[in-house]
Amino acid sequence: IRFTDASGYRYDLWRVAVREFLEHPLDGLGAGNYDTEYYQLRNNPQYVIQPHSLELQMAAELGVGGVIALLLFVGGIVWAAAAREGTLASGDRMVKVAATGMFVAWLAHTSVDWLYDIPGLTGMAMVSAALLVLPARRQRAGVTRTRRGMALLAFGLVVLAALAGAVGRQYIAQHYQTSGAAQVARSPQQAITTLQKARSLDPYSLTTLYSLAAAYARLDDYADARRTLLAAAAREPSNYVPPALLGDLAVRRGDLTVARAAYARALALNPRDPMLEAD
Repeated sequence: IRFTDASGYRYDLWRVAVREFLEHPLDGLGAGNYDTEYYQLRNNPQYVIQPHSLELQMAAELGVGGVIALLLFVGGIVWAAAAREGTLASGDRMVKVAATGMFVAWLAHTSVDWLYDIPGLTGMAMVSAALLVLPARRQRAGVTRTRRGMALLAFGLVVLAALAGAVGRQYIAQHYQTSGAAQVARSPQQAITTLQKARSLDPYSLTTLYSLAAAYARLDDYADARRTLLAAAAREPSNYVPPALLGDLAVRRGDLTVARAAYARALALNPRDPMLEAD
């Protein structure tokens, strides 16, 4: 049904991804950057951040390297699924059939939709993949931990700790961003304090900058609101939202000349937005 549903825009999303890959074949657009060129290339009204295809997203965002990495990942799992011995699943036919079926079903659906963004589904697929590739346990007498093994274990723990710290930092930044956004309407000064904490933890979050600009605007601090939105525009020059918000801010101040220029910039980045055309 995904290939024949005339009510969707999937083919256009794929077309944009292919074009992005052809224009950036080696390094891609960068992880999570599919939509940086999507709004200028699209022929549909949909607002999306991924092309509804795992393979095409890897190609558009990570280039040839991403495609090769995905092929190696999937190929290794398929090879393990076909192995008759040596893996944990090869000793139990029912486990192998179930694990293979779950992974293949996930891969098929993520090839034509965005289900890979659903943690529960992807988590089940990864558990299935682990069952297929995990080596069978071998009983060996007198196994001792060598210095090399201990060093590798320590290195692995350090890497896990670093990853946990990075994720924790993002989580705390998101917490401050959500709290600050909720404070904008009732207490903009308090919102600014909270959002500045979020910004210090994650300076790349445009959502934080949007909320911070809104808090400044609530206090009629036009200079800081505009400065914040200009920082957002500099962070992602291909994003149409910062210039659109700069236009709204200029309208609120009554500077229609600046507003028209900002809206023109936003429209150039997103030419199919009817609201920008109206402005």
